[in-house]
Amino acid sequence: MSSIYFQHEVRKYLQEMRGKIEAVKMNNDDQKFFEDAFSKINSLLEKADRLEKTNERLYREALNQALVIRLKAFLRLDDLIADQAKKNHSNL
Repeated sequence: MSSIYFQHEVRKYLQEMRGKIEAVKMNNDDQKFFEDAFSKINSLLEKADRLEKTNERLYREALNQALVIRLKAFLRLDDLIADQAKKNHSNL
């Protein structure tokens, strides 16, 4: 998979994730977590863009860090959605 395609897919996934986040009720700590995660991911993708041609090791490291943060954000969002579903179900 080409790096341009990979970075495009990560950015597309972040856009989709933003839509899901807006639909979930969350506290200030959770909101800050997602804001920080998106900021870090975007920074790492920009860093990867700069390093792609000059330093492959650092380029891959930046992409891997972006993936780890994306995974942590996904898992936290999944937990929030599950918690909200439980609350909605118990209110029925």
